[in-house]
Amino acid sequence: MTDSHEPSTEHPLHQHVGFEVLPEQDRVRVSRFSRRIRILHWFNAITIISLYALAIQSLVTSINGLPFALPDLRSWHIGIGLSWIIGIPTLWFFSQLQLQKKRSAVVSDQLIIKQRLFLYTSITLMIFMAFSGSLLAFLRSYNVPELRSILLLLHAFIAFSYLPLLATHIYLAIIQRESRQSLRTMFSDVYIKYLIHNHIPKLQCGLSNQEKILFIKGHVSDINLRGFHVIIEQGSWQNCIALDQLVNVEFQHAELTEELSLPIYIHSHYVKDNYLHVNFNFNLSLQENAHQLLSHGLFFRALFLARRHHPRLSCHYPITISHKNQSIIAQAVDIGSGGMGIIAPLRLVKGDKVKIDLQIKNPMIDWHIEALVVVKSHIQNHDYCYGLCFKNIKKMEHKQLVKLLTHTKNQQAQKNINYWPQK
Repeated sequence: MTDSHEPSTEHPLHQHVGFEVLPEQDRVRVSRFSRRIRILHWFNAITIISLYALAIQSLVTSINGLPFALPDLRSWHIGIGLSWIIGIPTLWFFSQLQLQKKRSAVVSDQLIIKQRLFLYTSITLMIFMAFSGSLLAFLRSYNVPELRSILLLLHAFIAFSYLPLLATHIYLAIIQRESRQSLRTMFSDVYIKYLIHNHIPKLQCGLSNQEKILFIKGHVSDINLRGFHVIIEQGSWQNCIALDQLVNVEFQHAELTEELSLPIYIHSHYVKDNYLHVNFNFNLSLQENAHQLLSHGLFFRALFLARRHHPRLSCHYPITISHKNQSIIAQAVDIGSGGMGIIAPLRLVKGDKVKIDLQIKNPMIDWHIEALVVVKSHIQNHDYCYGLCFKNIKKMEHKQLVKLLTHTKNQQAQKNINYWPQK
């Protein structure tokens, strides 16, 4: 069916590349939120923190018998609170205005269910907090101490009920490794300097011809902003259509609430275990691909937020992992200059220090390094997936690591790949 095409010399878009550095002129500008939304966010953040700081200061001031005197800043608390009550609705109104000028950046404002739940809960508590606080300010000139005491107690209860949410938000934005990448997008636009090749669990696709009559289902094993790798079961459909006639893809996933269809063309393919492994490129510019994909939270997390400081290459190396007095055979599934991912029948916890031994005969690589467990995930039965971070790499260890990464890159080329003429 496709064997008549002569292999091209172009390097394949392959699922094991892991990452791909982009030329400066091809870098995609990504804006998760508009400038007006950012102003609204930071105005809210600064005023909320200021209100909490002034509230704690007032609480400390009310304690009798302090060895030092603190100024009464309740008027500041009231003033900032009133400006917060007026400023938030005003900035929100301006953020919803549709301006004629369209930005060239990719804008992804969609929130996943957990983020929406957090947002709606925060808004509800802040509304109650603003309402009780404004009533307290209004009743200052009236002699109703019982009512003001009840309102003050209610206001304090609501305010301190919001503290766990605020602490969680700060933790996710600053400390947690998986989500803190998004903090940069709240300050300014970010340019994608390299493409992530990622696997999205349970991502399916439907491939069709120009008329969209024939619909071939496949499993997407790898995707990036240029294209994707799909695994298709061989069958009678191959008698009805050639691979190069599949020019449209529709992605299917539980998180995709609306249809996402993109034009494609085939890049290469090979056969393994009675399945077709096909690499397709999107038939759009890189910027247009980013607009289409990153506007969906599913792809935004997998193809943007999953960026690493040290991108990794997929691999399948047997290793020996040692922890305390126990050594066991495991498998390395990805590796980079900053860490590696492994699968091991060994129960570890985050923060454990382990020793990794990896040996290859051709080329001769005898690599030993210490690493720290930073990510843990239970796969099935007694198997666990761990993310390791290298610590204090010595000069000889780094030299062997560079040699190993070079060897891994050289292994990416598939000898049995059939390449198609490119457009």
